[in-house]
Amino acid sequence: MLLVKTPDKAQLKSIVTRVLAGELSREEVLTWFSAVHARCGWKLPISPHQGYWYFYSLKYITDNEPYVADRYFLRDEDLHEYIADLSALPGEEIADGVKHMRVSELPENELRWPLTILEDAAGLMQRLPGVRGTFETHLDMLEHCHLAYAGAHYLFVRQFDELSPAIMVLGTSRDQDQLAQLVEILERV
Repeated sequence: MLLVKTPDKAQLKSIVTRVLAGELSREEVLTWFSAVHARCGWKLPISPHQGYWYFYSLKYITDNEPYVADRYFLRDEDLHEYIADLSALPGEEIADGVKHMRVSELPENELRWPLTILEDAAGLMQRLPGVRGTFETHLDMLEHCHLAYAGAHYLFVRQFDELSPAIMVLGTSRDQDQLAQLVEILERV
């Protein structure tokens, strides 16, 4: 049984670990999330580096939307990624010069500009180490992947709510040639 109290980073990590170990059901976690959210609203006193958005992502822990091919919208691999990020484990290089970044590795409140929208007919997002959840107050169902390339940070985002295979790309550099090079590398991953 989970106590209805404001969670911290350690408690979030413990809850997600226990779900993966089969010690807590996804339904128990959703009930806990709903009670805590009803109590705290959006005033959770932890930062994104401490799991703020991972807590709100638990809203979807039992969801299996018809447009999501997996058993659950939040896959076990997403929950593993939450733990890795909460543990401040660094991301790995996924291609020559392209590194996967976790939120814990990024500067807080880093400014990224909208750069482009890519059609994902080739399944690029499926090949990236993306993580699903919600990462904005609209509680949209998203999958995102942070990447570092050539001194810039990029954020690739797929929005499930719109039934579109489009990927929004944001970045700290507006250099379109550099972005084109990155996309070309990723298409070979």
